[in-house]
Amino acid sequence: MSDQIQKLADGPKRKWLDGRGGRKEFWLLGVPLVIVGSVIAAIVGSGWGAVAQFAFGIAFLLFMIRRLHDIGVSGWIAPLINVASTVLLYAAKGFLPPAAYGLAALVILLAILLGLGAWPGTAGDNAYGPPPGRRKSSPIAEVFS
Repeated sequence: MSDQIQKLADGPKRKWLDGRGGRKEFWLLGVPLVIVGSVIAAIVGSGWGAVAQFAFGIAFLLFMIRRLHDIGVSGWIAPLINVASTVLLYAAKGFLPPAAYGLAALVILLAILLGLGAWPGTAGDNAYGPPPGRRKSSPIAEVFS
């Protein structure tokens, strides 16, 4: 019984990392988050725009982790995707003109968004929980059963 109470106490802290996020959640919440963050960064400029883009990027990273969980992949892939795309863009910055560099960044971002948004999740339960929309039994119900 104490394990169930501990799980109940730990629940709110890990709400955005545990479980699975479906395609609907990704398209309705994650993608607009990227768009708003990019627009704010473009309007504000390099100083506070970088801070805003960082904050929105962290929030999007959480959506990526939940989406990867739905696909059945570890959430640790999300930071690797971010690092790989950043390294690729940094390497391209040396030989691309500024306009082409911005276009390359947009193409890489769109590829990541489309890839995560289109890939179907695993059909049944996986290591990260039940499919989105189907909740597992309540910890409170398990404590008092």
